[in-house]
Parts: sequence; C-alpha cells; structure tokens
Amino acid sequence: MKKRNIALFLSVWLTILLFFIANQYTKSVYDLNFFRYIKYSTPLSTQEKNFLKEKSTIYYVCDRNAPPFSFINPSTGQYEGLALDYATALSMVLGVDVQFIPMEWNDSVESLKNGTADICDMYPSTQREKYFRFSDSIYWMQAMVATRSDEKSIKTPLDLNGRKIGIPSGDYAVEYVKSNFHDATIIETSDLSDSIRQLISGNVDAIIGDEPVLIYLAKDHLSDNEIKILKEPLFSKDVSLALNKSDTQLLEIINKGIFQLKQQNILQNTQQKWFGISNSIQISKAPERIIIASLIIINFLMLIFILSAMYNKQLKGEVRKRTRELSSSRKILQMTLDALPTYLVAINSEGTILNANEAYFTQINVEKDHIIGHNCSDFPLIKKIYDLYDITSGIQSAIRNKMVEYNEKYFNISIIPLPSQDHILIVANDITNEIINYKQMLQDNKMIAVGQLATGVAHEIRNPLGNIRNYTYILKGKIQNSDEIMEKCFHVIDGSVNRANNIITNLLNFSRINDNNFQIVLLKDVFDTIVSLEKNSLQKNHITIDLDYDTNLQIPINSESLNLILLNLISNSIDAMPEGGMIWIKCLLINDTLFLNFTDSGTGIPAEKIEHIFNPFYSTKKVGRGTGLGLYLVYTEVKNMDGEIQVKSEVGKGTAFKFKIPIKKESSND
Repeated sequence: MKKRNIALFLSVWLTILLFFIANQYTKSVYDLNFFRYIKYSTPLSTQEKNFLKEKSTIYYVCDRNAPPFSFINPSTGQYEGLALDYATALSMVLGVDVQFIPMEWNDSVESLKNGTADICDMYPSTQREKYFRFSDSIYWMQAMVATRSDEKSIKTPLDLNGRKIGIPSGDYAVEYVKSNFHDATIIETSDLSDSIRQLISGNVDAIIGDEPVLIYLAKDHLSDNEIKILKEPLFSKDVSLALNKSDTQLLEIINKGIFQLKQQNILQNTQQKWFGISNSIQISKAPERIIIASLIIINFLMLIFILSAMYNKQLKGEVRKRTRELSSSRKILQMTLDALPTYLVAINSEGTILNANEAYFTQINVEKDHIIGHNCSDFPLIKKIYDLYDITSGIQSAIRNKMVEYNEKYFNISIIPLPSQDHILIVANDITNEIINYKQMLQDNKMIAVGQLATGVAHEIRNPLGNIRNYTYILKGKIQNSDEIMEKCFHVIDGSVNRANNIITNLLNFSRINDNNFQIVLLKDVFDTIVSLEKNSLQKNHITIDLDYDTNLQIPINSESLNLILLNLISNSIDAMPEGGMIWIKCLLINDTLFLNFTDSGTGIPAEKIEHIFNPFYSTKKVGRGTGLGLYLVYTEVKNMDGEIQVKSEVGKGTAFKFKIPIKKESSND
C-alpha cells in the first residue's frame, strides 16, 4: 500500500514537474503561459480565415513622425521604418493585407476609437483600456527625459515636479506625469519635434519621448550640446498592439500572428536593420537550455527533499505511535495533577525538577519545557523550599503546613518523601491573600481604636497648652528688664507650645475630617492651592514638582481630605530630599475611580519600616522634625473615602504612593 502511494506520488509529481518546466519555458521565451502557448501554436481556424477574408484589409495606424519607427525618408520621400516592416511581416504570417497609414498621433488614436483603423502600437494603460483591447507585448520601450544643456537643477526624473514639461498630445507620458508628478505643468505639443523646438526656445524646462525617437530627432541638437538626455529613464514598459473594444475575434488572430513573429525572431531581425546590434526594444529571453537545465535541477532537488521528508514523516509516525502507547497512563495522571490549584513539584536528590503541574507553570509564567530537567536552583521559590529538607540524609518524616515567605508572597508548604525513591514531592499553596486580609483587619481595628482615642486626648491637652501660652504672655509683661537667658526661656516655651499645638491640630483634623462633606471640586484649584502653600519650602530646598492631570477635570470629593493628603505627602517628600530633587504627581479619572500617583526622588524608606509608616506617632525623621501623624492622617482619610493605598520604596532612589479612590456620583447632588 505504501509503495503504491509512493508510485502514485511520483507520477503526479513528474506530471506537475513537466508542466512546470513547460510553463516556465514558454513564459521565459514567449512571455506566454503554457495554455496560451498551445492555443496560439494552432493554425488559424476556418472561422478565423473566413473572418480575415471578409475583412480583406487590416488598417495599421501609427505616428507619422516617429523615426525610426515611422517617418518620411528624406532620400526617397517614402514612409518607412520599423513599424512598417513589422506591419508587412504581420501581413505575411496572417495571409491578409495589412495597410500602414501614417497620421498625427492624436489622429491615430481617434481613428482607432471610431473604428476607421484596426490596430496601433502603444503603451497599455488603465485609462486606455477603457477604449481599447491590447494584444500580447510586441517589444519593450523606455521613455527618456531631455533638458537644455545649461539646465543644472534637473538631474533625475524626480526633479520634474514643479517644472514645465513638453509632451506630444495624446502620448502615454501625459497620463504617467499626471499620476506621478502632481506639481508639474504639462505643455502638450503636436509631436516630439515640436517638443524639441519648445525646449530649445525655452518655453519648457524638459521634454519626454521614447528613447529611439528622441535620440533620432534630437541628434543634431545633441551633437551641438544644445540639449542633453538624462541617464535615468522616466519609465520602462512593454508596447502592445491596441484594437477597438469591439474587435474581440481580431484580437485572437493578432495574438497568433505576434506569436508566429516571435517564433521566427522577426522583431530582432527588423531591429538589427534599424538599430544595428542594439537590443533596446527586444524583450529579453533567457537561453532555452539554461532555463530547462536550471528548472530540472531545481525540481530534482525538490523531489529529493520531499521524498526525504516523507520517509522521515513515516519514521516519526512509528515513533509517535510507540510513545503514545507508553505515555497513555502518565498523561491521565498528569491531567489529574494539572487540574489541582495547589503547586506540585517532584525533585530528585540532585535537585533536578522531574515534574510539576500546570498550577506551578502558571504561577512562575514559564513554559513546561523550560522547567522540567532543570535544577531547582534556577527557580528561587522551589530552591528555598528544597533547602528545608535534607534529602541526602535518608528517609525523613514529612514536613507539613510550614509557612514560607518569598517575593512578597506567603506559601503554606508541605514536603513529602516519595516511597522507594530518593525523590520528594513539594506541595505549596499560595496564602498571600489570606495573610494580607488578616493584617488589614488588624490595621483597620487599630486605626479605629486610635481614632476614638485621638479626639479625647486632643481636647484634654489643648486646655493646658492654652494656660501655658496665656501665663507666659503675662510673665513677659511683668518682667520689664529680662536678660538674655530669660528671653531664650520664653522662646523655648513658645516653640514647644506651638509644636504641641500643631500635634493637637493634626489630631483634631483627624477627628474632624470625617464628615463626608463632598462637593464638586476643580482639580486644578486643589493643586494650585497646595503648590502655592508649599512654594517657599520647595524653592528653598531646590525641589521641582511635575504635575500631570486634566486641568478641566471636576470631581465630587471631600476637598479638605484631598488637601490634607497632598500636604502631608509633599511635606514628607521635602524632608526626604535635603539635597533637592523631583516630585511627580499624576492624576487620572477612569471609570468613576480617581487614580493618584505620588512619587519622589528622595532617600527612600527601608523595607523593614514600610509596614509601620501608617502607625500614629511613628516617624523615620530626626527627633523634633516630625510628629509621626502625617501618613497616619493620609491613611485614615483615604480609608474614609473607601480608597486603597500602595507604597513602594527603594533606599537611595525614592518612594512611590499609589492611591485608588472611588468617586461617588450621587455625592454631587448633596
């Protein structure tokens, strides 16, 4: 069965190969695919012969002043040229009279449109296809640009934009320039000779014409250095025979005639007559033997490659079949393990990871192939757990329900030795959310208790402070001639009272700013007020604030709470940047949630102190510089607005606070 399949494949491949070679050959030599080659190789049918007999004459129109294609020979006074010779050859292969009619180019095109002429050689284009049908290509041509010899600013065709260009009326170059040089001005002339005269007289900056015609007509001017032809062609394009839209049957006949002329190499012989050995209009053909040999070699190599691939595929199929039988039970077990949310990792005595389940792959975001077979030292969490168990000491009892902290996450782990093997199974559950919720509950309860205490303590302390301030004032009045020591004592007393009063004010603010007094606030006004209040301190300490927010943003919020949050954060940042620095504040409103990011480039907070910064009276500043209530008030106000806080800090680089505060739409109606 397999041999039969291979034989069938080789037969199909050989057929495709032969067709491909034939198609490439006809494409390279005759510019035809294989099917059209077969079609045009057949003689004229009886119907086609009757059509030509009834038509009797095919009228071939052409530009009468386009040497060496069609022109009046000064010596004989007769029309001649390559186009006439081609028309004669076409007449001979088709067995019909082909009459050549020289005209002005525009008249030639119009006569083809109205049906008084049958064929005309021209460039195919989208615009012309509205009026004509086009045959297979007969030769190749390139259009050139000529300028006056003293013209220095036009060096390539790309420099034609914005210039006056002389082009014979109706020439394809008019259509090409309009599509590619929108700023150029086209001056249409009667023919190419007229274009040359316009160029010499300075009425145009450049002219465009087919290369052989331009060189022939401008040869005297070229030799006198009056004009020059740019080296780079404007465009290169095949030339075909155009027919009236209605001449469908004639088009097929003309294509057969063109094919026969290509087979007889008529164009090359005719071209040698008019251009010598030049190949400027001959469509290039690759040597047939080289083409066929190259195609055979390429396809032979492809055949070897495909047969090798088929053989390898067959071997791989056998291997896959055996592997599938051996791994069936293992896959079932692996599917069961992958369905568990718990992390499971099997490790041998050398620390090599033997297997793991999908939950672990997902947790570390690494593909399975990059884990299995690697040492656990490449994966810090597993290495940390693995080090808790000395697998080399022999059989040990299992380690169960031990908490391990790693990368700001908490895991409840168990290490179970596998029987009859020096392997262990690590079982780990991520309990980070449970730990966070527990700590948050403790923090919230502590804040509630401290808040209740703050109000009573603040009022009890303020009364004695008022007495100290009043009696100090009376003492100053009673002592007329106080010495320097006495003045210093009064100054220290006043300073101490003011500092204690600031603490009381913050405590009272804490107990007072919980009234949920929401109002519509223009965010710009809040930031302008805060920056104005802190302007002197910021300038004095060489600190710059970068604000990024929508200046037109209005939100319903407790403005006093927002002011308190920003003032305390800025005050802390100033103290953390004694050598100056930057503060970045970014504010966005997304889906009724206010996102406020506050970042500074200060000294940063050590990791072991981060969890304490929101505790009341806790401060990392020097004695006398802070009350320890600033961030406590920030935390309290954010929580009163049902918000969230995240803090990240790195010593020596700075601290970042991220706030997420929900905006209550109904509050705007209060």
